[in-house]
Parts: sequence; structure tokens; C-alpha cells
Amino acid sequence: MIYNATKKKLSHAVSMISETLQLWYDFGDDWMIDITLENIMRHLDSEDITLPEVIDGEGFGIIENCGGTWGLADIVKAFHNKKSKSYKEYSDWLGIDHFNIALFNINEMNDRLQKIPNIYKRSYEGKKSPTVSEINFIERRIKKRGKK
Repeated sequence: MIYNATKKKLSHAVSMISETLQLWYDFGDDWMIDITLENIMRHLDSEDITLPEVIDGEGFGIIENCGGTWGLADIVKAFHNKKSKSYKEYSDWLGIDHFNIALFNINEMNDRLQKIPNIYKRSYEGKKSPTVSEINFIERRIKKRGKK
């Protein structure tokens, strides 16, 4: 069954432990993300609980507007061959000198999971443009190289 995430709650798609769903994200790049419901916790008396939460994963994850899995493969190839013109273009675009596709940072993923939906909600529902800092966060341009 297909659910529109803007019209249905997640509990309509999965509600039992071990159920899985596939998230189709960014219809231009066609990212497909597998999600498994691991646990349901009810914390009605606490305000400092942030849910949902990533508890496991693998790989670097999505790079916005790179062309999906095919574009990501091109980025990996370019960073492997640092003498290519593509390396220079991707390095400048992403603001990084090194890229490790296998790197998975659970803290970064949870930070992104908590912040990015609020940025999009404010942008689309509140009609307020994201700040340059928020765009850089979404596009993972957090670590800027120093000028040489």
C-alpha cells in the first residue's frame, strides 16, 4: 500500500514491532530507504524525549541533489581518483577534501532527523525560506575548508 506522508501519520503505515516500510524520498533522485520499526515507547510525562530516533544504520546516506544512487556512485568514483576534473567539481560543491561512503555517524543522522523536517515544515507550510545555514545543513555543507 502507498501512503502520502503529507496526509497520513506514520502509524497508518507501520504499528507493530518488526514491520518494515520503504520510504521514497526526493522524487527527482529516487532515494529508497528501508525502515524497520524496532520499538514503541510511550513517554507521555517527559518533554525531553526526541522521537523518532535512528538506532542503527550503514553508509553515509543521502547527498541532496546529487542524482540519486547513480550520482552518489559518481561522487565516490571522483573522490577515489583525486586527480580528475570531477573530483575538483565535487570537492568544491560539497566543501570537503575527503569522502568516505562507508562512514555512518549515528549522532549526525539523529541530528538531521530532528532538524530537517522542521525546516521543511516551516518552508512549505509557513512559507518562510530556509536560511543559508539551514540550506548548508540540509546539503551537508557544514565543514568548510579553510582558505589556503
